[in-house]
Amino acid sequence: MNIELICCPICQSDLEKKSETQLFCKKCDREFLIKNDIPILLKERI
Repeated sequence: MNIELICCPICQSDLEKKSETQLFCKKCDREFLIKNDIPILLKERI
């Protein structure tokens, strides 16, 4: 997965890969899950 092309859906900052199953935004301090190599970038939990 190329995370350079993905930004935070909340603040549009760059995301970092925290682990194999998580992306992290330093600016707004949010974490996003990665499931089956697909980043789950929802603003709110449904």
